[in-house]
Amino acid sequence: MTVILQGLSSRKFGATSMNSESCRSHTVFTCVIESWSKETSSNDYSSSKNSLISFVDLAGLVKDKQVDAEREFEKKRKDLKSSLSHLGHLVDMLAAGTQPDEAMYKDSSLTHILQQSLGGNAKLVVISTISLDIKYSS
Repeated sequence: MTVILQGLSSRKFGATSMNSESCRSHTVFTCVIESWSKETSSNDYSSSKNSLISFVDLAGLVKDKQVDAEREFEKKRKDLKSSLSHLGHLVDMLAAGTQPDEAMYKDSSLTHILQQSLGGNAKLVVISTISLDIKYSS
């Protein structure tokens, strides 16, 4: 629990016209689950299976005119836009049945961290919270 709280305290926040407190960083929490099979003829553990579960909170991307353009957040906004763009490109490729080469995952820190959660036999679930108000549409 201490590690989770430490990670949450490292998140960056800023104000937008939509929210007085808007997260300006992605958050990734990864659990590795390892299970062992026990031999029935002995008490030895013979094989193991590993699973990886990643919980990802992606920082929202707001329109330029909605951002309080402080310099420290402007670079972060550009980095967020780039990482979300790379992630979207990889997800589009995977959805089309195309396996991206390994170098494509290294285009951003986010996709590099999530590589095991995106490819191979990984299962992906996306939960989105969005505003339907027309004033926030692109």
